[in-house]
Amino acid sequence: MLFVRPVLQQRWRFQGFLINLFVPGSYFASHNYLDINCKLFYFKGVMQSSQEFNKSGIFYKVTVNQRLVAGLIFAVVVGIWWFLWLAGRGRFDFGLYFAPCVMKESYGITCPTCGMTTSAIAFASGDILGCFYIQPAGGVLYVIGSISAFLALFVFVFGVNFRVLQAWMARLRLKYVLIAGAAVVVVGWAVTLVRELATRG
Repeated sequence: MLFVRPVLQQRWRFQGFLINLFVPGSYFASHNYLDINCKLFYFKGVMQSSQEFNKSGIFYKVTVNQRLVAGLIFAVVVGIWWFLWLAGRGRFDFGLYFAPCVMKESYGITCPTCGMTTSAIAFASGDILGCFYIQPAGGVLYVIGSISAFLALFVFVFGVNFRVLQAWMARLRLKYVLIAGAAVVVVGWAVTLVRELATRG
């Protein structure tokens, strides 16, 4: 006799990950053995895929403190972008809190950080090309900051991080970070300075 059995929902936990497996029930009582074989084959495939994924060593589990720090980093970056977005909408004036550029006022040329705030406002408002045009160094730094924020959110939500990032951070030295940051700022300043001098000529 034909009968329809409801779809079975089973929950399996593989190394802390909750996987929902929806296994269709048997439609024919005479074919139960086929249904069992299909389920076993399905479970075996999922288990092997999960084990291979874990053995690949792509991720590693972070501590609770690392997870909280990642969440804090994401919250801080989002808060900064929110203030910049408000500034782009005219709801927040950075000019009230920052004095005019001394180098610009004294010598008539831009300083290495001139345009950073305007570039950040453009970036937060979605004008990525305008951000890089106003201040190329700012554009590079803001893209790096945004990527870091998304990685921090990933770590906070899932509690894992990429092993390649762990190895890279272990080799990273502060002096190299400072040198790279200074190089980006100098190149961005050179671009804005040449553009300013060209417009004067």
